Amino acid sequence: MYYKGMNITYLNECEIYDLVLERKIPIFPQGFWNSVSKAEGKKIALQLLKYLIEKRLKLDREEILKSLSKDFILNNKLWTPCKLYFGKSAVRYLMEAYPNEYRAFEFIECRIPQGYWCNKKNRIDAIKYLLEEKLQWNLEDIKEKFYRTMLLEHGLATLTTYYISSFEIVNEAYPNKFYPWELKRSSVATNYWKAEENRVRAVKWLIEVKLKLTHDEVVNELTIEDFHNNKLTTLIENFYNRSIPRAVIEAYGEEYMPWEFGYHRWNEEDAKKAVMWLIDKLKKEKGKVPSEISYYDFQDNKLRLVIDRYYKSSPKKAVLDVG
Repeated sequence: MYYKGMNITYLNECEIYDLVLERKIPIFPQGFWNSVSKAEGKKIALQLLKYLIEKRLKLDREEILKSLSKDFILNNKLWTPCKLYFGKSAVRYLMEAYPNEYRAFEFIECRIPQGYWCNKKNRIDAIKYLLEEKLQWNLEDIKEKFYRTMLLEHGLATLTTYYISSFEIVNEAYPNKFYPWELKRSSVATNYWKAEENRVRAVKWLIEVKLKLTHDEVVNELTIEDFHNNKLTTLIENFYNRSIPRAVIEAYGEEYMPWEFGYHRWNEEDAKKAVMWLIDKLKKEKGKVPSEISYYDFQDNKLRLVIDRYYKSSPKKAVLDVG
């Protein structure tokens, strides 16, 4: 077979490609790509790209990331196979030549293939690549430093269209590893606190995980400032009206009683409940029977107002009233 006066009958694909690159022939011979099946043509295209990179240009990984572009493919006479087999995407072309060695978002001069970010796996891969490989952050670093617009700063702007908050981003990559309020440089969406389960989860996290408080410490030491200091300001201010008892009781139910926290607006019904609660508590903690309950037991459990106002300071009368 002759082409432009040259006998190319016995040349292999790479030798013909050499002639094209060295401008000894202007383009691939007519029918070079169309005379073979799609599968065979794709195989040849991948072979030629690897030959170009490894043998002709001898590019290392960093050089490939910087060089790959539409112009790179055009200038090296591989645009026809790029159109035929890889949807005009230089990135897809190269990634099929070197599977699992490159990520689409690493190439400096290339557009990411259409639809790439629709795949959840690709989004997670990009997020983890940025945080773990590029920034080398651990989970604590993410809590302290991460914010949504970082994606723009690191060439991942399109990713932000898939997430409305920083928490959505890290939670997709690391499910159940973070709570929204743990991200120091991001705010918690107000709507998040409208769900009771989210409020309860936050209060329990603060008490059990962050502060590690006992029952008595919750009652006597938990403060509004503890909520403020742990990015739970909106929760305590807007949803609990600055009320520690309301927050704790919603989270733990009858494990806590409102009068344990000190100030309480008493009525007769609550007074009876408090006496029954005290009897049960002292029986469990000290083995006391009702007849052994003293005035000081009421006083020590913040029920002095109850015993004085409703039972004329008489523990016996209080016990008999509920008995």
